[in-house]
Amino acid sequence: MANFSITKDGASINLNQALRIKGDRSTAQTLVVIHAEGAAAFGKVVVIETSGPMMIDAVEGALDENGRFTFVVGPSFHAKGDGTITVKVGNKKSSFAVRFF
Repeated sequence: MANFSITKDGASINLNQALRIKGDRSTAQTLVVIHAEGAAAFGKVVVIETSGPMMIDAVEGALDENGRFTFVVGPSFHAKGDGTITVKVGNKKSSFAVRFF
């Protein structure tokens, strides 16, 4: 089990339900990885992997002084359909589906 959560608009996303994003160039979602250790997790490496055509503004980085890492997800080339995002922090990972409609 991951020791971090992934939030959208301040609320944890449901990992068992696809994150729905409109498939046009003007739509993107800001997601935040929040580590359970907070500031103690500063500097831990975060890696974002995808299984489908989507735009991710940062595929690797480090947790900030608050134990957070922010990234933006959006459709690539007016994509429609499903993909998966996997977030890795250290040796822990969590995956969720993304549906572009």
